[in-house]
Amino acid sequence: MAVAAVIAMLAAQTATALPLSGEGPTVKIVNGQPAAPGKYPYIVALLPREGAPNFCGGTIINQNTVLTAAHCCQGMPQNAVVRAGSYNRLSGGKISRVVSQSIHPQFTPEPLDNDVCTLKISPNIQESQSIKYAKLPQQGSDLEDGTPVMVAGWGNLEQDGQSPDDLQEVALTTVGRAQCQNMIQQQVPQAQPITQNVVCAGAQAKDACNGDSGGPLVQGDTLVGVVSYGYGCARQGVPGVYARVGNKVNFIQGQGTQSPGDGGGEVDDSGDTPPQGPGGQPRPPPPTLPTGPGGQPRPPFLGPGSPPINPPPPTLPTGPGGGQPPFLGPGSPPIYPPPPTLPTSPGGGQPPFTGGNVPPILSPSLEGVSPFLPPGFLDGAEEVTVTTAPISEIA
Repeated sequence: MAVAAVIAMLAAQTATALPLSGEGPTVKIVNGQPAAPGKYPYIVALLPREGAPNFCGGTIINQNTVLTAAHCCQGMPQNAVVRAGSYNRLSGGKISRVVSQSIHPQFTPEPLDNDVCTLKISPNIQESQSIKYAKLPQQGSDLEDGTPVMVAGWGNLEQDGQSPDDLQEVALTTVGRAQCQNMIQQQVPQAQPITQNVVCAGAQAKDACNGDSGGPLVQGDTLVGVVSYGYGCARQGVPGVYARVGNKVNFIQGQGTQSPGDGGGEVDDSGDTPPQGPGGQPRPPPPTLPTGPGGQPRPPFLGPGSPPINPPPPTLPTGPGGGQPPFLGPGSPPIYPPPPTLPTSPGGGQPPFTGGNVPPILSPSLEGVSPFLPPGFLDGAEEVTVTTAPISEIA
């Protein structure tokens, strides 16, 4: 399909598109279809632990390496595993543990860019009738506008909807980056910039969505993208955004991977650098998008049960009534040091209330001054007569 037709088709939906304010970018297969068995033998499901639903997808590159999205690798659960060779996300296939990960050194979560990560797995997963390693493109390669591509995954079937148990696929067409930026900003004025590190793709009412993050975008049998983010699921006039693999082969090979049919030859780093501003200097990132209820879309878009990207703030100790400091709980150290203990007399009294034969501190000239005592403290006390004498007599 020609790119002009794709753009016209997406733009035609824009007239009835709902505003995206308050909705985050999402990633799932929307309005796709069940994938034919054996069509995507390189796709894997990334699970927080064996037996749990997947929270991301991935692509097996060789016997011990999986490529996924960097935002899937942030806060990776300690017991994470991959399931390969099964079209059901909950059973079958081969299970292998995630033993290490390498996030692209120029990955940034805000704005989301260079969103790729390699996982090392153990035990190794060998090719079989149901498992094949994906092919990588040539380093520095790019896709022309209007290129037919496919995306597959186990993400939601609609925004805020249910995830399928069996693998889904959807056919899309690439959209040029400049056009992609314009189309997205018509719906989301504060959207992050579209860089040379991404591929945009879309089709009428079709998209990836929540739970598809990290999964493969392929042209034929070649891996060309990694599901990264979007603004809504299959939103009218809004293409999805995928991490570009063509300028990441250098990084992937540097992690000890060598996939059949991959780049080789001279390395091209052209796409691995931050976006450049006037004069060739890196330009500052755009303002951070607001988040939370009523905020603008924010990456990343993981599936149910996904680990948080940012660690939660520390929990402050509470007092008996649930208050925060300075109302600390039992046993908590005081915020302010206690006042010093006043010296006592032989009778145990503290000034100005002395005991024994210690001369009173108050002098007759302070008559009428009331000490700060509780009400009724002196009720019924006998009047005390204070006799003064010259200092020479006291000595």
